[in-house]
Amino acid sequence: MRATRMALGEDPEFFDDDYIVVGLAHCFVKDDNSKLQDVFVIEGIPAGAVECMDNGGVTCYKHSYGTTLGEILKQDASILPEEFQGGVFADDFDYRTKCAARTWKRSHAQEHLLNMVPIGSVRSDFNYKIEDKRVLNQENDVKDEDNIKQDLSIDVYGRKKEDEEENEVAKLYSA
Repeated sequence: MRATRMALGEDPEFFDDDYIVVGLAHCFVKDDNSKLQDVFVIEGIPAGAVECMDNGGVTCYKHSYGTTLGEILKQDASILPEEFQGGVFADDFDYRTKCAARTWKRSHAQEHLLNMVPIGSVRSDFNYKIEDKRVLNQENDVKDEDNIKQDLSIDVYGRKKEDEEENEVAKLYSA
């Protein structure tokens, strides 16, 4: 827990004994028939998310585990607690875990949050629910008709009314 000796900017330093919480997230993937299949993903959890979970926020994390960055970056499921066996490591695990570990270096996390999931302990008493399914391979197909046209009477961007625009276009064509 070296909160005082590392940079928190764009290129922070990471050490093997940096604290991190990892979670076993209950997620879903769509198969070829568009049916949802369960998948349990091991990933780092940012400090703010653990604080929210500790305050009763709904989460897809079935279990959380306090550990060190050096241990978890080995990506060896056999050294994780029994609750994490069968889980798969998240995509871009190294990068995403370091991003989460960075949040644990902040003074608020160092002073107030480390005791929520102590190193070597598993916590499974968060408000775990999966009604709002986290689908990993979900593709969002955004269409123009999804946009909501803003009423010009409340236009904060100073756009002209459509009639005024049409008149200006007509003037340009007749000039």
